Amino acid sequence: LFGTPHVVVRPFTDEGSRKAGLNREHLQRNEILQGWKEDLHMQPDDLGILGDADELWTRDFLLALISCPSIPALDQAHATHGCNT
Repeated sequence: LFGTPHVVVRPFTDEGSRKAGLNREHLQRNEILQGWKEDLHMQPDDLGILGDADELWTRDFLLALISCPSIPALDQAHATHGCNT
């Protein structure tokens, strides 16, 4: 139902001075998104979930993501963040 048999590890080891606080988190997330595109060959209609360890989703929410054609709150977030680019 979920997942892929292919797992990729992309180390993030740049500890430069501009890599502090939320900027580091933003850069790490961008690296993950690049890995999804380059290593896993994700396409615009694929679904990827990126979150922190303290963010949990219910099974119903995950099933809604793959079965509902549109979820208004997520559509707005998608438009705001440009998740499909």
